Order: sequence, then structure tokens, then C-alpha cells
Amino acid sequence: MSAPEVRRNCLIGPTSLAGVFVGSLFAISACADEPPRAVMNDYLVFSQESPEDDAELLERFQGFASDLDLSTLRQVGSDGDVRFFTGMATTETEVEADSSDIAADQLCFIIDHGPDSAASMTCPTIEGSEQPVAWLWSSTTTGSVEAYLVPDQNQLDLPEGWRQISPNILVIARSESTADAATVMIDNEQVELTRGGKS
Repeated sequence: MSAPEVRRNCLIGPTSLAGVFVGSLFAISACADEPPRAVMNDYLVFSQESPEDDAELLERFQGFASDLDLSTLRQVGSDGDVRFFTGMATTETEVEADSSDIAADQLCFIIDHGPDSAASMTCPTIEGSEQPVAWLWSSTTTGSVEAYLVPDQNQLDLPEGWRQISPNILVIARSESTADAATVMIDNEQVELTRGGKS
């Protein structure tokens, strides 16, 4: 598994505290020589219209991360007042000292607690045969959310405390009875997802 990538960016409203989050990417037999995968192919949601009519949302996310492409922003689920978004970012990565830079796809997963609160984001880099799965925990004065972003091709038999609120979003309840892990099938590969985003 590749090392977790941590992004700490928050949009803070007048009555909220900063979100707290860690991003983690679960890789399966990743091959360093393979080119970056086309992550957008794993999420049909990217074929939908972007929320260009939500000027307030786009304004809040503008500058959230310099490499986030707002034209790829899509809402992938909601749970009460909390909304979940995904988007794409591209960074230039130098692979060798004498080579040119290459572009690496980053799948950004955003938990938004609303305009008067905070938003949290993680953007794992997806390369080779890695599964485009992201974990994020976000906390504000109004509560906390732990969730996974999973691609469209999934087969889920979730244990106690795990809920699939949309095709791409799994929410984990904060309870002593919540199972520590869930084993799921993603793109015909078995993947173990755990509380806390650790494998």
C-alpha cells in the first residue's frame, strides 16, 4: 500500500471550528512503471453536470486548494445537512532527475458541513493499478463525519454501523457497536476498509 497522503485545508465559517481530517488511499498490487490511471472513468458522476449554478458553493471552494479543478466538482451524496463532493486535481511530479515532469491524477474527496461551518478535503494521488478509494474524517462544532469514497463498480455487504448513503459514499457511525472493518469488492478486487482509514 502506498503511504497515506495528508491534506489539511479548511473553509471556516463564523460559527465553526476547523475540520480535522486525514486522507488515505488503498492500493492493490500497484506497479510503479504503470502510467497514471484515468480516475474519472471509475466515477460515472463525472459525466453529470457540474454545480455551476451554485455560485456560493463555487466561491467557497475557490482557493480551497490551488490544484482543485472546480469544473470537475460533483456532488456524490448527502446525509442530513452534510454534503459530499468529488473533484479532480493535477500536480506535476518529477519521476527522474533527467526526465520531464508527468501529470498525476488526484481524486479529491470533500465533506462540506454547509456555508456557516467548515469543509474538509483529501486528494490522494491515483497511479497504476491502485483502487481509487479515499477516506476522510471531518469535525466541526456541529458534529463529525467519517466516510469513504468508493468507485461505481462496488459490491457491498456492510457490517453494523456502516451505511451506504449513495452509490459512492459509505458513512461510518461513531458507536461502540460499529464494526472496525468492512470487506468489500471494488472492480472485482477484494478491499478491506477500516475505521480510521488504516489498512
